[in-house]
Amino acid sequence: MSLSQTYISRKQLIADNLNTVGVADASVNDGLTTLANKILNASATANTSLTIDVPLNLVYGDDFNITGILSDSNGNLLGGQTVKLLVGSTVVDTSTTDNDGEVSFTRSPVSMGNHSFQLVFDGVSTGGSTYSPCQSSIVSRVINKETSVLNLTNPSGSLTVYTDGYFTVAGTLKEDDGVAMANKNVVVSDGTNTLATLTTSSDGSFTGSVNIPNVGNYTLTVSYGGDTYYTGSSVSRSITVNPVELNFALTDGSDILSYADEQQTPNSQYATFTATFVGANIVNQAVELYKDNVLWDTLYTDNNGKVSKTYYSQGVGDIEFKAVKGTLVSKTYSIEDCYAYVTSTSNWTSHTNKSTSYLFSPFVLPTNHRIEFKLKSTNAVRVACGDTTHTNSGGWLEWIYAWYVDNQYLYYRNSNNGEASTTSSYTNDTTSTYAIEYSGTSLKLFKGDTQLKSVTSYDTLTLTRYIRLNANRGTVANNLDWIKVKSIS
Repeated sequence: MSLSQTYISRKQLIADNLNTVGVADASVNDGLTTLANKILNASATANTSLTIDVPLNLVYGDDFNITGILSDSNGNLLGGQTVKLLVGSTVVDTSTTDNDGEVSFTRSPVSMGNHSFQLVFDGVSTGGSTYSPCQSSIVSRVINKETSVLNLTNPSGSLTVYTDGYFTVAGTLKEDDGVAMANKNVVVSDGTNTLATLTTSSDGSFTGSVNIPNVGNYTLTVSYGGDTYYTGSSVSRSITVNPVELNFALTDGSDILSYADEQQTPNSQYATFTATFVGANIVNQAVELYKDNVLWDTLYTDNNGKVSKTYYSQGVGDIEFKAVKGTLVSKTYSIEDCYAYVTSTSNWTSHTNKSTSYLFSPFVLPTNHRIEFKLKSTNAVRVACGDTTHTNSGGWLEWIYAWYVDNQYLYYRNSNNGEASTTSSYTNDTTSTYAIEYSGTSLKLFKGDTQLKSVTSYDTLTLTRYIRLNANRGTVANNLDWIKVKSIS
């Protein structure tokens, strides 16, 4: 090897060694003096290294810390040094290492998706020491959406509601760390239809009234759909929707009225009906009341969703009442509005067949009315329409067209010649309703719904249709359960 070659080889070795210790500009092209000066300067330069630590789970809106440690090649921690933070290729912040060589950056994500982070130290010469530049590794992280939490406080569980009734939906929407989410839209649906869209207030709460109009079983879903920065969340409840019913009931008075008593004590015989909506408090709504399918009155519901009306006895027979609102029709309620009505009590004494033995003292059966009665026993008792002006040889009043119960039989009489003039008999019982019906042109005798006799011609007696009740064996109270006089029109 020639002397020149040896010279170049030595310079190359010196330059390589300088490069190794961080003198990057040392070159074989430098003269020996230049290389010597670089050797002298290189003795004060130290290599450095920089770590970086970034949390794994980053969520939009939540602050997080990025930390790093700066040290030299001998393990010395370098305090008071400036370090840069790069997000992507952009410097976004600078900070100074503490006495332990640690540097920290607090960041709040402002955009979603993938981001890369790196710490950079530019190197420095200070106090006779020189530190080489260095960079940390590049760390990639994904900024995730904030988790929303929807809490439904009402309904708190499964619920039964009605088609015309509204119910409250209420709850809160917050981040998973409890921070309220204001001005967010919460959608209420029944699985098919949107029932309401509610907006959260400053404390994250929401409330509103909703209605499911159709009968059935539903899954009520209250949901927040999420947005660019928040995940969606939802809560469901089982909802059963029943039809609103119109209840119609007798709330005062009686379902058996007596018009004869009513005339003696005005307004003493009455029936008060109340219509109420079951399942919804429907206020100030028109409800139609019908009497025998004819409009009786139109009333408006009060603050409790009710209407009431009183019917006073008129002696017109059986009547049916009902309430109607639109397509809602209540069940029919029936009353018996009798012209007269008496129940068998111990006050009924043992009557004889003398002129004092009138029932209703005295009482004339009106045209187009009927006497109905029910036996308590099969002993002797007489219920009759007859003449009050004729008596037989024994001084007893004569009664024609009568039911005469005696010796287990029910007799029909059509003569004025005493009890021996019976023409027809029927086996009686204590379960049937018996009746004498007067239309003005005929008297008809019934057992239950079966007509047994119809009389259209009378004898010479004037039929005044007084009702007589008497008993030959025991008291009337023991033999007769009840007796009614009702209209047949």
